[in-house]
Amino acid sequence: MPFIAIYFSATWKETTENSIIYKAMMIGFFFAWIGDLYMMFRSDEEVMLLALGCFFVCHVLYIIAFFFSGVKDKMMGFLFSFVVSVIGLFIGEHIASTHSLMYAPILSYSIIISVMFSFAVIRIFVRKDKWAWFTAAGALIFIISDIMIGMDAFQGYEISHAYIMITYIVAQLLISRGMMVEAVS
Repeated sequence: MPFIAIYFSATWKETTENSIIYKAMMIGFFFAWIGDLYMMFRSDEEVMLLALGCFFVCHVLYIIAFFFSGVKDKMMGFLFSFVVSVIGLFIGEHIASTHSLMYAPILSYSIIISVMFSFAVIRIFVRKDKWAWFTAAGALIFIISDIMIGMDAFQGYEISHAYIMITYIVAQLLISRGMMVEAVS
């Protein structure tokens, strides 16, 4: 994560109009990195809860960045976000159904990552360029990575941590690369 943040920061050309996007993305990268560190100890549910909280904050910050990159101008997109959030809620409920400590946090996280994904998709209609597709693809791959974590940690499926890390890294790279276009807009 630090390398993605450094790359993002080194290539960003800040202007007054896009500074909130830059700050939200950089602080989001920081929380993702802290979440990564906690995930190294995910066999402990309380530490997993801290990781989930860090990624929750990361996604809230990504939502802020996506919002200011044009989503705020598409009011119909909020209905789409609601529908996607309901779907995310059902997926989260399936994953968390057997864990009382993690039930509410997983449902909350499922909703917030669904909103992040929906805002990334809305950017496609706002930006109308390939970079918005990068961001949306990264958001979707992030969800896939998190579903693999949930199935591994809470449903008893054995999923290789290599698959989880590969999808996670690709997701973060696509999101960051897709958002770098905001630096020149």
